[in-house]
This record gives sequence, structure tokens and C-alpha cells, in this order.
Amino acid sequence: MRSIGFRAEKDAIHWAVVEPKTDALLKLIGSGVVNAAATEDTAQSLRHFREQIRLLIDKYKPGLALVRMPETFGRKSRNVASIDSRLRVEGVVIEAAASANVTVKPTLLQGIASLLKSKQAKAYLDGENLRGIEWPNRNKNCREAILAAAAGAGAQE
Repeated sequence: MRSIGFRAEKDAIHWAVVEPKTDALLKLIGSGVVNAAATEDTAQSLRHFREQIRLLIDKYKPGLALVRMPETFGRKSRNVASIDSRLRVEGVVIEAAASANVTVKPTLLQGIASLLKSKQAKAYLDGENLRGIEWPNRNKNCREAILAAAAGAGAQE
């Protein structure tokens, strides 16, 4: 099944679309990043994210969307505003996909590992590729979006 994976930041959303190529290999259909709108208004920026997510879903027609969620919430952290901003963006991603009638799974790395039938999804992030998808020149957030999409594609080891 074709799936789309998302990894949000406070001012950007990394995305990837993946589908199975064979039982063990995957094909990367598309990937990229949606940056926040050039505005200081939070509502306008979130609306921009929603519109861009809906365009991606209309273009790629995934059957499933996985949103890579943060592992822990250090509310005592010095960076609470950044965490809150990321959570708002993730909420918009979830709503945009769900309102387009795409099944959405917000998930942690542990859930991604389970869907990939792997003991540890994090180990893939340090590798050169993921089941046929080469990614040595991609940053960690892009890799996490691809990893989420791969989990949704139902890849088998």
C-alpha cells in the first residue's frame, strides 16, 4: 500500500511517499519539505501547512499516513515553546490527512519498528539505506519521514 510519512518541526514538515516494490524492497515515490509560510502569524502558518498537506495527499493518493511523534515530552525542558509549536504542526498534519479521508497513525519509533517488523527502527537512521531506498545525503528528519512512510507501506523483512 502506498503511504505517506511525516516528521514535523516547529517551522517545517518533512514528508515522504513510499510504496512496496517487492516483498522486501521499497520504492520512494517522492519526498521533500514544506516550510512555514513567510509570516509571523501562527494561524496563517498552520493554514499554509494544512493546504500543502492536502495538496500532497491529492497528488500522491496514499492509503495511509504515519506521523512520527516525539518520544518524550520534557515539559521541564527549556525548549517548551518549540515542543508546543511542533505539536501544533503535528496536529494540523493529522487533521489535514484525516479530513482527506486518509487513515492516519500518529506513532512513536517503537510503533514504526513494530510495523517494519524490526527490533529497533532507530538503527535504520544511521544506515546507508532503508530496504532499497538510498539516503546517505538526507538529513535525520527526512530519514524519519521516509522511515514512517516505509512502516506504513507494509514492508516485510
